[in-house]
Amino acid sequence: MKPSNHRHEMTWVIKLTKLCNLRCRYCYEYKDLDNPARMDLDNIRNLLITVRDICKNQDSDPHLCWHGGEPLIIPLKYWEGVFAIIDDVFTDCSVKISVQSNLYSPRWDVVELFKAKGVKIGVSFDVANSDRVQKNGSGTEDRVLQNLDRIIDDPVYGGGIAVLSKKNINQVGSVFQFYNGIGASVRILPFYRKSYDDQKDVFGLSQSEIFNALESVLNMWWQNGSGIIIEPLWQSMRAAIRYSKGEQSNNIFIKQLRENCLVVDTNFETYAVGTTYLEEYSYGNIIEDSATKIMDSDGRRKAISRAEDRMSICETCQFWGLCSGYALAESTDIEMPLSPTTLNDCMQHRLISSCLNLLGEKTCSLDIPSPTLA
Repeated sequence: MKPSNHRHEMTWVIKLTKLCNLRCRYCYEYKDLDNPARMDLDNIRNLLITVRDICKNQDSDPHLCWHGGEPLIIPLKYWEGVFAIIDDVFTDCSVKISVQSNLYSPRWDVVELFKAKGVKIGVSFDVANSDRVQKNGSGTEDRVLQNLDRIIDDPVYGGGIAVLSKKNINQVGSVFQFYNGIGASVRILPFYRKSYDDQKDVFGLSQSEIFNALESVLNMWWQNGSGIIIEPLWQSMRAAIRYSKGEQSNNIFIKQLRENCLVVDTNFETYAVGTTYLEEYSYGNIIEDSATKIMDSDGRRKAISRAEDRMSICETCQFWGLCSGYALAESTDIEMPLSPTTLNDCMQHRLISSCLNLLGEKTCSLDIPSPTLA
């Protein structure tokens, strides 16, 4: 099947720096959080030229997601240089820009620049988590809440990410209640990548634990939702709504033809989401290699093969096409240690089935946004 013909957005998660003002114990960058290295502007120009060329070849609009570390501790002058390069490089395509922040001690002059440039700031805030701490181990919640209050009603606020781990999974209801109460959309992100070996033992979750937690949020959202979008549940609900209406779609992730998201490390090595930082899967160095070499690399071919292997059960699924298969294709080895052998191994299949069960009850009080695929 061919990919659908709606305009495609290709996300680039760009690791400007690993330096961070916090020491969240579950962070997959934990061992590098005191590294002051930062991408220099000349190299960012070369990076963005190659991003532009790859997106053009893939008939996609770029979404630049500036990441860290903590991007909002970087000075204003640097960001002004970044935006000057963006304006110079991307002259003939639409560019979406976002940044992911812990919002603990942002530079407010940078926030004002982001407002002027139409940038969305995603805020990492877990609500219930004693492992989001300062360097001295002190908590961060009160200060982040104060800072969040300054932007929550501004278009610059792009919603939240709440990490789910073994340490806070029993408080997932508090995550829903917080974001539902403030009317802010959120992505619930189970622990999925490690920085050191013991980290997975301390914070990792089983597939059953993740499913049960997400299903409990789904039920709360269904009964008491205030109209917010909760990912990954909204993707599942959107597929379930369309399936219940008898609709069909060819919204299928075919990695060989078109990438959805790539990650650029601080050293400019480039990876797919599911294989980030795994050397054998590196697409190459994006400031040294051409767009063609990046997309024809051995690392990319291996990543494509891995994705196809993980999606091997998708064609047997009744939701195939309504669900793109992307989450399964780009799952990490922590999320999915082995390729699935049955549909019950697929988290999205199980969540869509749960959504269908709720739709059959016809008692929804949830103000569900339009299910039309973007």
